[in-house]
Amino acid sequence: VLGVGMGTRMIVQELVRMYARPSALVFVLNLSKAEQEAVDRELLAEGMRRHLRVITSETSTKERQRLYLSGGCFCVTNRILIVDLLTQLVPVDLVTGLVIDKAHRVRENSTEAFIVRVGRPGRERERERERER
Repeated sequence: VLGVGMGTRMIVQELVRMYARPSALVFVLNLSKAEQEAVDRELLAEGMRRHLRVITSETSTKERQRLYLSGGCFCVTNRILIVDLLTQLVPVDLVTGLVIDKAHRVRENSTEAFIVRVGRPGRERERERERER
């Protein structure tokens, strides 16, 4: 959860650097196009092959599903992510994290809050399975 004055771009870059791998599935919400490009540019300049991938309305459903299953960090709109969660296009049990920029603007009835609530049941099932092992 990120807010004003926290050095958002540097934090997002570090999170992407840590989680841009096939075994992770992280979603980054509320970054502007300029912020997305700046983060990606920095990571590419560092030589990272896997970096922040941007999902837009032009990305087909099949392509989004393929990308989600391949893991990594994705910058996606709230609308696309909630639809993909509700239609089970996102494998909720595989979601490693959710980065919400400008979290100080999130309200209880916001799309971001709904995304967090929809994503929690899968995480609870995963924790239960881990306890059983």
